[in-house]
Amino acid sequence: VFLNKAYITRTNSDYSTTNIPLNLKQELKNPEFKLQEEDVVNILSINDLSEENYVEISGEVNNPGIFPYSKNLTLSDMILLAGGFSDNATGKRVEINRRISNQVSNDDKISEILTVDLNKDLDGLSNSNIFKINPFDQIIIRKNPNFYVQQYARVEGEIMYPGKYAISSKSERISDLLKRAGGLKNFAYKKGTTLIRLTEFAEIQSNFDKKIKSLNDLKNKVSNKEGALTESEILLIQRIDEDLKNLDYQKNDNQILSSYAKSERINEIIKKNSIDENIPISKSEAIGIDLESIIDSPGSKSDLLLKEGDVIIVPKKLETVRLRGELLYPTTVRFLQGKSLKYYINSSGGFDSKAKRSGTYIVYANGDVARTKKFLFFNIYPKAEPGSEVIVPKKAIKSPIAANQLLSFTTGLATLILAINQIN
Repeated sequence: VFLNKAYITRTNSDYSTTNIPLNLKQELKNPEFKLQEEDVVNILSINDLSEENYVEISGEVNNPGIFPYSKNLTLSDMILLAGGFSDNATGKRVEINRRISNQVSNDDKISEILTVDLNKDLDGLSNSNIFKINPFDQIIIRKNPNFYVQQYARVEGEIMYPGKYAISSKSERISDLLKRAGGLKNFAYKKGTTLIRLTEFAEIQSNFDKKIKSLNDLKNKVSNKEGALTESEILLIQRIDEDLKNLDYQKNDNQILSSYAKSERINEIIKKNSIDENIPISKSEAIGIDLESIIDSPGSKSDLLLKEGDVIIVPKKLETVRLRGELLYPTTVRFLQGKSLKYYINSSGGFDSKAKRSGTYIVYANGDVARTKKFLFFNIYPKAEPGSEVIVPKKAIKSPIAANQLLSFTTGLATLILAINQIN
Protein backbone atom coordinates (compact mmCIF):
# COMPACT_ATOMS: atom_id res chain seq x y z
CA VAL A 1 0.00 0.00 0.00
CA PHE A 2 1.21 3.53 -0.85
CA LEU A 3 0.78 5.39 2.47
CA ASN A 4 2.14 8.81 1.52
CA LYS A 5 -0.89 9.87 -0.47
CA ALA A 6 -4.56 8.88 -0.69
CA TYR A 7 -7.68 10.63 -1.94
CA ILE A 8 -11.19 11.09 -0.60
CA THR A 9 -13.98 11.71 -3.08
CA ARG A 10 -16.61 13.61 -1.07
CA THR A 11 -20.19 14.19 -2.22
CA ASN A 12 -21.42 17.76 -1.63
CA SER A 13 -24.96 18.84 -0.80
CA ASP A 14 -25.62 19.73 -4.44
CA TYR A 15 -24.41 16.22 -5.46
CA SER A 16 -21.18 17.55 -6.96
CA THR A 17 -17.95 15.96 -5.71
CA THR A 18 -14.74 17.28 -4.20
CA ASN A 19 -11.35 15.56 -4.33
CA ILE A 20 -9.51 15.74 -0.96
CA PRO A 21 -5.85 14.60 -0.90
CA LEU A 22 -4.42 13.33 2.38
CA ASN A 23 -1.34 11.69 3.86
CA LEU A 24 -2.67 8.29 4.86
CA LYS A 25 0.23 7.53 7.19
CA GLN A 26 -0.41 10.70 9.24
CA GLU A 27 -4.20 10.51 9.20
CA LEU A 28 -4.19 6.93 10.51
CA LYS A 29 -2.47 8.28 13.64
CA ASN A 30 -4.91 11.20 13.94
CA PRO A 31 -7.79 10.25 16.31
CA GLU A 32 -9.82 13.28 15.22
CA PHE A 33 -9.88 12.27 11.57
CA LYS A 34 -13.40 11.22 10.57
CA LEU A 35 -15.07 10.26 7.34
CA GLN A 36 -18.41 11.63 6.22
CA GLU A 37 -21.34 9.76 4.79
CA GLU A 38 -20.93 8.86 1.08
CA ASP A 39 -17.14 9.42 1.24
CA VAL A 40 -15.10 7.21 -1.10
CA VAL A 41 -11.49 6.60 -0.02
CA ASN A 42 -9.05 5.81 -2.85
CA ILE A 43 -5.94 4.02 -1.54
CA LEU A 44 -3.21 3.38 -4.10
CA SER A 45 -1.01 0.32 -4.39
CA ILE A 46 2.72 0.78 -4.84
CA ASN A 47 2.41 -1.49 -7.89
CA ASP A 48 -0.05 0.96 -9.49
CA LEU A 49 2.66 3.62 -9.50
CA SER A 50 5.32 1.70 -11.37
CA GLU A 51 5.67 0.01 -14.74
CA GLU A 52 5.66 -3.80 -14.86
CA ASN A 53 9.28 -4.96 -14.63
CA TYR A 54 10.44 -7.39 -17.30
CA VAL A 55 13.56 -8.46 -19.18
CA GLU A 56 13.78 -9.29 -22.88
CA ILE A 57 16.23 -11.72 -24.46
CA SER A 58 16.54 -12.12 -28.23
CA GLY A 59 18.88 -13.58 -30.80
CA GLU A 60 20.50 -16.99 -30.69
CA VAL A 61 18.74 -18.66 -27.76
CA ASN A 62 16.26 -21.54 -28.00
CA ASN A 63 13.27 -19.69 -26.49
CA PRO A 64 13.71 -15.92 -26.90
CA GLY A 65 11.09 -13.61 -25.45
CA ILE A 66 9.92 -11.56 -22.47
CA PHE A 67 10.50 -12.75 -18.89
CA PRO A 68 9.34 -11.26 -15.56
CA TYR A 69 12.14 -9.53 -13.67
CA SER A 70 13.27 -10.80 -10.28
CA LYS A 71 15.92 -9.35 -7.98
CA ASN A 72 19.42 -10.88 -8.21
CA LEU A 73 18.71 -12.18 -11.73
CA THR A 74 21.98 -12.76 -13.63
CA LEU A 75 22.86 -12.91 -17.30
CA SER A 76 23.54 -16.66 -17.17
CA ASP A 77 20.17 -17.16 -15.39
CA MET A 78 18.42 -15.37 -18.26
CA ILE A 79 20.12 -17.53 -20.89
CA LEU A 80 19.08 -20.69 -19.02
CA LEU A 81 15.50 -19.40 -18.66
CA ALA A 82 15.49 -18.85 -22.44
CA GLY A 83 16.41 -22.50 -23.06
CA GLY A 84 20.14 -21.99 -23.44
CA PHE A 85 22.21 -21.07 -26.48
CA SER A 86 21.12 -22.24 -29.94
CA ASP A 87 23.59 -24.24 -32.05
CA ASN A 88 24.68 -21.22 -34.06
CA ALA A 89 25.18 -18.90 -31.07
CA THR A 90 28.42 -17.41 -29.86
CA GLY A 91 29.02 -16.37 -26.26
CA LYS A 92 31.22 -13.54 -27.51
CA ARG A 93 29.97 -9.96 -27.62
CA VAL A 94 26.70 -10.52 -25.76
CA GLU A 95 25.02 -7.10 -25.75
CA ILE A 96 22.84 -5.66 -22.98
CA ASN A 97 20.77 -2.60 -23.87
CA ARG A 98 20.01 -0.79 -20.58
CA ARG A 99 17.69 2.13 -19.86
CA ILE A 100 19.36 5.35 -18.74
CA SER A 101 18.04 6.82 -15.49
CA ASN A 102 18.50 10.45 -14.41
CA GLN A 103 19.44 11.49 -17.92
CA VAL A 104 20.42 15.17 -18.24
CA SER A 105 18.65 17.26 -20.87
CA ASN A 106 21.74 17.88 -23.02
CA ASP A 107 22.82 14.22 -23.10
CA ASP A 108 22.25 12.66 -26.53
CA LYS A 109 22.56 9.06 -25.30
CA ILE A 110 19.43 6.95 -25.76
CA SER A 111 20.55 3.90 -23.79
CA GLU A 112 23.59 2.35 -22.16
CA ILE A 113 25.15 -0.46 -24.20
CA LEU A 114 27.08 -3.10 -22.23
CA THR A 115 29.10 -5.84 -23.95
CA VAL A 116 29.99 -9.09 -22.19
CA ASP A 117 31.96 -12.15 -23.31
CA LEU A 118 30.33 -15.31 -21.94
CA ASN A 119 31.50 -18.88 -21.56
CA LYS A 120 29.07 -20.70 -23.87
CA ASP A 121 28.97 -23.73 -21.54
CA LEU A 122 27.91 -21.41 -18.66
CA ASP A 123 30.03 -23.45 -16.25
CA GLY A 124 31.81 -21.91 -13.28
CA LEU A 125 31.02 -18.54 -11.73
CA SER A 126 33.16 -16.10 -13.67
CA ASN A 127 32.42 -12.40 -13.38
CA SER A 128 30.64 -12.41 -16.73
CA ASN A 129 28.38 -15.32 -15.74
CA ILE A 130 27.16 -13.55 -12.59
CA PHE A 131 26.56 -10.26 -14.43
CA LYS A 132 23.51 -8.71 -12.70
CA ILE A 133 20.46 -7.85 -14.81
CA ASN A 134 18.36 -4.71 -14.30
CA PRO A 135 14.63 -4.24 -15.02
CA PHE A 136 13.90 -3.60 -18.74
CA ASP A 137 17.31 -4.85 -19.89
CA GLN A 138 17.30 -6.11 -23.48
CA ILE A 139 19.80 -8.93 -24.02
CA ILE A 140 20.99 -9.81 -27.52
CA ILE A 141 22.87 -13.06 -28.18
CA ARG A 142 24.90 -12.88 -31.39
CA LYS A 143 25.19 -15.46 -34.14
CA ASN A 144 28.50 -17.22 -34.69
CA PRO A 145 29.93 -15.47 -37.80
CA ASN A 146 31.37 -18.77 -39.05
CA PHE A 147 28.16 -20.80 -38.71
CA TYR A 148 25.95 -21.47 -41.73
CA VAL A 149 22.82 -23.58 -42.13
CA GLN A 150 22.12 -25.34 -45.42
CA GLN A 151 20.48 -23.13 -48.05
CA TYR A 152 18.52 -24.20 -51.11
CA ALA A 153 17.40 -22.86 -54.48
CA ARG A 154 15.07 -24.37 -57.11
CA VAL A 155 15.06 -24.52 -60.88
CA GLU A 156 11.83 -25.46 -62.67
CA GLY A 157 10.33 -25.69 -66.14
CA GLU A 158 12.22 -26.52 -69.35
CA ILE A 159 15.35 -27.82 -67.64
CA MET A 160 16.88 -31.31 -67.86
CA TYR A 161 16.83 -32.09 -64.11
CA PRO A 162 14.46 -29.66 -62.39
CA GLY A 163 14.01 -29.54 -58.64
CA LYS A 164 15.64 -28.45 -55.40
CA TYR A 165 19.41 -27.86 -55.18
CA ALA A 166 21.64 -27.01 -52.22
CA ILE A 167 23.63 -23.78 -52.60
CA SER A 168 27.24 -24.94 -52.33
CA SER A 169 28.99 -21.61 -51.70
CA LYS A 170 28.41 -17.89 -51.19
CA SER A 171 29.78 -17.27 -54.70
CA GLU A 172 27.47 -19.69 -56.55
CA ARG A 173 25.55 -18.03 -59.41
CA ILE A 174 22.57 -18.77 -61.66
CA SER A 175 24.86 -20.20 -64.39
CA ASP A 176 26.38 -22.67 -61.89
CA LEU A 177 22.93 -23.91 -60.88
CA LEU A 178 21.84 -24.36 -64.51
CA LYS A 179 24.95 -26.47 -65.21
CA ARG A 180 24.23 -28.69 -62.21
CA ALA A 181 20.63 -29.05 -63.45
CA GLY A 182 21.84 -30.39 -66.83
CA GLY A 183 21.13 -27.30 -68.95
CA LEU A 184 18.06 -26.29 -70.96
CA LYS A 185 15.70 -28.43 -73.03
CA ASN A 186 15.16 -27.80 -76.75
CA PHE A 187 11.94 -25.80 -76.35
CA ALA A 188 13.13 -23.59 -73.48
CA TYR A 189 12.31 -19.90 -73.96
CA LYS A 190 15.36 -18.04 -72.62
CA LYS A 191 13.85 -14.56 -72.85
CA GLY A 192 10.92 -15.60 -70.66
CA THR A 193 13.03 -16.90 -67.77
CA THR A 194 12.01 -15.46 -64.40
CA LEU A 195 13.74 -15.42 -61.02
CA ILE A 196 11.38 -15.48 -58.03
CA ARG A 197 13.17 -14.16 -54.94
CA LEU A 198 12.01 -13.83 -51.36
CA THR A 199 11.91 -10.25 -50.14
CA GLU A 200 12.49 -9.05 -46.60
CA PHE A 201 9.83 -6.84 -45.03
CA ALA A 202 10.61 -4.94 -41.81
CA GLU A 203 7.49 -4.80 -39.76
CA ILE A 204 7.14 -1.27 -38.42
CA GLN A 205 5.54 -1.18 -35.00
CA SER A 206 4.32 1.83 -33.05
CA ASN A 207 5.32 2.31 -29.42
CA PHE A 208 1.84 1.10 -28.48
CA ASP A 209 2.32 -2.13 -30.44
CA LYS A 210 5.71 -2.80 -28.86
CA LYS A 211 4.40 -2.23 -25.35
CA ILE A 212 1.30 -4.38 -25.95
CA LYS A 213 3.46 -7.20 -27.36
CA SER A 214 5.85 -7.04 -24.40
CA LEU A 215 3.00 -7.19 -21.88
CA ASN A 216 1.26 -10.04 -23.72
CA ASP A 217 4.51 -12.02 -23.89
CA LEU A 218 5.09 -11.48 -20.18
CA LYS A 219 1.51 -12.53 -19.37
CA ASN A 220 1.79 -15.70 -21.48
CA LYS A 221 5.12 -16.58 -19.89
CA VAL A 222 3.64 -16.33 -16.38
CA SER A 223 0.28 -17.96 -17.25
CA ASN A 224 1.77 -20.97 -19.04
CA LYS A 225 4.27 -21.98 -16.37
CA GLU A 226 3.94 -25.42 -14.81
CA GLY A 227 2.14 -25.73 -11.48
CA ALA A 228 -0.28 -23.44 -9.66
CA LEU A 229 0.18 -19.68 -9.82
CA THR A 230 1.31 -17.89 -6.69
CA GLU A 231 -0.66 -14.97 -5.29
CA SER A 232 1.94 -12.48 -6.56
CA GLU A 233 1.75 -14.01 -10.07
CA ILE A 234 -2.07 -13.76 -10.08
CA LEU A 235 -1.83 -10.09 -9.06
CA LEU A 236 0.81 -9.53 -11.77
CA ILE A 237 -1.53 -10.97 -14.45
CA GLN A 238 -4.39 -8.78 -13.20
CA ARG A 239 -2.20 -5.66 -13.41
CA ILE A 240 -1.05 -6.64 -16.91
CA ASP A 241 -4.69 -7.06 -18.03
CA GLU A 242 -5.47 -3.58 -16.72
CA ASP A 243 -2.44 -2.12 -18.52
CA LEU A 244 -3.44 -3.87 -21.76
CA LYS A 245 -6.97 -2.50 -21.51
CA ASN A 246 -5.64 1.05 -21.12
CA LEU A 247 -3.17 0.68 -23.98
CA ASP A 248 -5.81 -0.79 -26.28
CA TYR A 249 -8.04 2.19 -25.55
CA GLN A 250 -5.24 4.63 -26.47
CA LYS A 251 -4.08 2.82 -29.58
CA ASN A 252 -4.96 4.51 -32.87
CA ASP A 253 -6.43 2.67 -35.84
CA ASN A 254 -3.60 3.41 -38.27
CA GLN A 255 -2.25 0.17 -39.68
CA ILE A 256 0.83 -0.23 -41.89
CA LEU A 257 -0.07 -2.40 -44.84
CA SER A 258 2.38 -4.26 -47.11
CA SER A 259 1.67 -4.14 -50.82
CA TYR A 260 2.05 -7.28 -52.92
CA ALA A 261 1.47 -5.80 -56.37
CA LYS A 262 3.30 -8.59 -58.21
CA SER A 263 1.70 -11.56 -56.45
CA GLU A 264 -0.86 -12.14 -59.23
CA ARG A 265 1.88 -12.34 -61.84
CA ILE A 266 4.03 -14.69 -59.74
CA ASN A 267 1.03 -17.00 -59.29
CA GLU A 268 0.44 -17.01 -63.03
CA ILE A 269 4.10 -17.77 -63.82
CA ILE A 270 4.18 -20.70 -61.40
CA LYS A 271 0.84 -22.08 -62.61
CA LYS A 272 1.88 -22.00 -66.27
CA ASN A 273 5.50 -23.10 -66.08
CA SER A 274 6.35 -24.85 -62.84
CA ILE A 275 6.17 -28.61 -62.38
CA ASP A 276 5.97 -28.08 -58.60
CA GLU A 277 2.96 -25.99 -57.58
CA ASN A 278 3.92 -26.01 -53.88
CA ILE A 279 6.59 -23.33 -54.29
CA PRO A 280 6.11 -20.73 -51.53
CA ILE A 281 5.35 -17.31 -53.02
CA SER A 282 4.50 -15.24 -49.96
CA LYS A 283 6.71 -12.18 -49.67
CA SER A 284 8.25 -12.86 -53.10
CA GLU A 285 8.85 -10.80 -56.21
CA ALA A 286 9.50 -11.68 -59.84
CA ILE A 287 12.84 -10.44 -61.20
CA GLY A 288 13.48 -10.34 -64.94
CA ILE A 289 16.82 -11.94 -65.85
CA ASP A 290 18.73 -12.06 -69.15
CA LEU A 291 19.32 -15.80 -69.47
CA GLU A 292 20.99 -15.48 -72.89
CA SER A 293 23.62 -13.16 -71.40
CA ILE A 294 24.04 -15.45 -68.36
CA ILE A 295 24.70 -18.51 -70.55
CA ASP A 296 27.00 -16.62 -72.94
CA SER A 297 28.95 -14.82 -70.18
CA PRO A 298 28.94 -16.75 -66.88
CA GLY A 299 30.01 -14.58 -63.95
CA SER A 300 28.90 -11.35 -65.67
CA LYS A 301 26.68 -8.65 -64.12
CA SER A 302 23.60 -10.46 -65.42
CA ASP A 303 24.64 -13.67 -63.65
CA LEU A 304 23.24 -13.00 -60.17
CA LEU A 305 24.49 -14.65 -56.99
CA LEU A 306 22.04 -17.23 -55.65
CA LYS A 307 20.09 -16.58 -52.45
CA GLU A 308 18.18 -18.85 -50.09
CA GLY A 309 14.72 -19.62 -51.52
CA ASP A 310 15.46 -18.50 -55.11
CA VAL A 311 13.28 -20.14 -57.76
CA ILE A 312 14.36 -19.98 -61.42
CA ILE A 313 11.55 -20.77 -63.87
CA VAL A 314 12.37 -21.45 -67.53
CA PRO A 315 9.12 -21.51 -69.60
CA LYS A 316 8.35 -23.29 -72.83
CA LYS A 317 8.62 -21.29 -76.03
CA LEU A 318 5.72 -18.84 -76.04
CA GLU A 319 3.87 -17.89 -79.25
CA THR A 320 1.22 -15.39 -78.15
CA VAL A 321 0.81 -11.75 -77.11
CA ARG A 322 -1.89 -10.82 -74.60
CA LEU A 323 -3.67 -7.43 -74.79
CA ARG A 324 -5.52 -5.83 -71.86
CA GLY A 325 -7.00 -2.50 -70.91
CA GLU A 326 -8.75 0.20 -72.92
CA LEU A 327 -9.10 -1.63 -76.23
CA LEU A 328 -12.25 -2.38 -78.23
CA TYR A 329 -11.72 -6.14 -77.92
CA PRO A 330 -8.99 -7.15 -75.42
CA THR A 331 -7.75 -10.57 -76.47
CA THR A 332 -4.73 -12.83 -76.96
CA VAL A 333 -3.24 -13.01 -80.45
CA ARG A 334 -0.54 -15.09 -82.14
CA PHE A 335 2.95 -13.59 -82.12
CA LEU A 336 4.33 -12.77 -85.57
CA GLN A 337 8.00 -11.93 -85.98
CA GLY A 338 8.63 -8.35 -87.18
CA LYS A 339 5.15 -6.98 -86.42
CA SER A 340 4.93 -3.68 -84.55
CA LEU A 341 2.89 -3.02 -81.42
CA LYS A 342 0.30 -1.14 -83.52
CA TYR A 343 -0.38 -4.41 -85.39
CA TYR A 344 -1.33 -6.19 -82.13
CA ILE A 345 -3.42 -3.23 -80.95
CA ASN A 346 -5.31 -3.22 -84.27
CA SER A 347 -5.80 -7.00 -83.89
CA SER A 348 -7.78 -6.26 -80.73
CA GLY A 349 -9.97 -3.66 -82.46
CA GLY A 350 -7.79 -0.62 -81.80
CA PHE A 351 -7.77 1.89 -78.95
CA ASP A 352 -10.97 2.64 -77.03
CA SER A 353 -12.07 6.29 -76.79
CA LYS A 354 -11.00 6.31 -73.11
CA ALA A 355 -7.51 4.94 -73.82
CA LYS A 356 -4.40 6.87 -72.79
CA ARG A 357 -2.30 5.93 -75.82
CA SER A 358 0.92 7.51 -74.56
CA GLY A 359 0.65 5.43 -71.37
CA THR A 360 0.70 2.07 -73.17
CA TYR A 361 3.32 -0.31 -71.78
CA ILE A 362 4.46 -3.92 -72.15
CA VAL A 363 5.18 -6.49 -69.45
CA TYR A 364 7.56 -9.05 -70.94
CA ALA A 365 7.51 -12.77 -70.14
CA ASN A 366 10.42 -12.46 -67.69
CA GLY A 367 8.77 -9.61 -65.75
CA ASP A 368 10.61 -6.66 -67.32
CA VAL A 369 8.52 -3.61 -68.27
CA ALA A 370 8.89 -1.17 -71.20
CA ARG A 371 6.81 1.98 -71.64
CA THR A 372 5.84 4.17 -74.60
CA LYS A 373 8.20 7.07 -75.25
CA LYS A 374 7.41 10.46 -76.74
CA PHE A 375 9.27 12.20 -79.61
CA LEU A 376 7.84 15.56 -80.67
CA PHE A 377 4.16 14.75 -81.38
CA PHE A 378 4.70 11.03 -81.96
CA ASN A 379 4.37 8.00 -79.67
CA ILE A 380 7.23 5.51 -79.96
CA TYR A 381 5.79 2.19 -78.80
CA PRO A 382 7.94 -0.58 -77.31
CA LYS A 383 8.53 -3.79 -79.23
CA ALA A 384 6.30 -6.82 -78.57
CA GLU A 385 7.92 -10.20 -77.94
CA PRO A 386 6.56 -13.74 -77.46
CA GLY A 387 4.73 -14.08 -74.15
CA SER A 388 4.50 -10.34 -73.56
CA GLU A 389 1.44 -8.55 -72.23
CA VAL A 390 0.33 -5.19 -73.68
CA ILE A 391 -1.52 -2.96 -71.21
CA VAL A 392 -3.39 0.20 -72.26
CA PRO A 393 -4.38 2.40 -69.31
CA LYS A 394 -7.41 4.68 -69.06
CA LYS A 395 -7.28 8.46 -69.40
CA ALA A 396 -7.62 10.45 -66.21
CA ILE A 397 -11.18 11.75 -65.81
CA LYS A 398 -11.28 15.53 -66.16
CA SER A 399 -13.79 17.18 -63.86
CA PRO A 400 -16.14 19.50 -65.82
CA ILE A 401 -16.24 23.21 -64.95
CA ALA A 402 -19.28 23.91 -62.80
CA ALA A 403 -21.69 26.74 -63.77
CA ASN A 404 -20.81 28.83 -60.71
CA GLN A 405 -17.07 28.47 -61.46
CA LEU A 406 -17.64 29.62 -65.06
CA LEU A 407 -19.73 32.60 -63.86
CA SER A 408 -17.06 33.58 -61.33
CA PHE A 409 -14.31 33.39 -63.98
CA THR A 410 -16.36 35.47 -66.48
CA THR A 411 -17.19 38.12 -63.85
CA GLY A 412 -13.54 38.39 -62.81
CA LEU A 413 -12.41 38.76 -66.43
CA ALA A 414 -15.01 41.50 -67.08
CA THR A 415 -13.88 43.38 -63.96
CA LEU A 416 -10.25 43.21 -65.10
CA ILE A 417 -11.11 44.56 -68.59
CA LEU A 418 -13.14 47.42 -67.03
CA ALA A 419 -10.23 48.35 -64.73
CA ILE A 420 -7.78 48.43 -67.68
CA ASN A 421 -10.13 50.69 -69.69
CA GLN A 422 -10.42 53.13 -66.76
CA ILE A 423 -6.64 53.34 -66.46
CA ASN A 424 -6.32 54.10 -70.15
